[in-house]
Amino acid sequence: MRKTIGAFAVNAAVLAAVLIMYLTLLSPVSVMTWSGSRAHPVYYGGGGASILIPITWDVSSLDPILHVLGDNGEHAVFAVTGEWAEACADTLARIAGEGHELAVTVKSSAGEPGELKEELASALDTVERITGVRPQLLYAPPAIASAASAGNALGLITVAGTLDLDCGRGSAFDIAERLEGLSPGSIITAQPTAGFARALPFLIEKIKNMGIPIVSIHKMLYN
Repeated sequence: MRKTIGAFAVNAAVLAAVLIMYLTLLSPVSVMTWSGSRAHPVYYGGGGASILIPITWDVSSLDPILHVLGDNGEHAVFAVTGEWAEACADTLARIAGEGHELAVTVKSSAGEPGELKEELASALDTVERITGVRPQLLYAPPAIASAASAGNALGLITVAGTLDLDCGRGSAFDIAERLEGLSPGSIITAQPTAGFARALPFLIEKIKNMGIPIVSIHKMLYN
């Protein structure tokens, strides 16, 4: 009888572990591992969603984007290159001063891991000098696979979007329509275009109506 109960307990534990793994794989994660590596964070897959805005060039739409976020009492995650941070220090200081989460990213033209590491290290120093905040997050564009390993060498947590609004294409209505795939635990990637600035009020309203709070990425990490 004891052997039967023991075997049942073991089988139940195995089934529970398999079920947890299965449910986790269904969550909208962008990078996931069981190792707990900082290069591969595990998202909790529930609760809120984050808006991640990568900036690699000087854009005039940032001002209306920041106005909309401020008027609605919401915050986004801004991933910047060191080059942009240096050229637009006042705007970066404003972003940090208004309480938005900061991350670093790399230029699309970047290549070798050694070059990426130098670029990221310089970006971290530049952002910290301007804002007093040293980012802990790296937004790694899917096209630059070696960015994650470079970020890991610098102790950064690598994140990637799970829902790309493709803001360079279509009208504000089209951009807002792409939110249909949103689920709790999502990281929404939104390029800072004029179309996104026009769509942002509707996006915020839509997210709220879905009962999903907009939160920082750090609030969505297990580790």
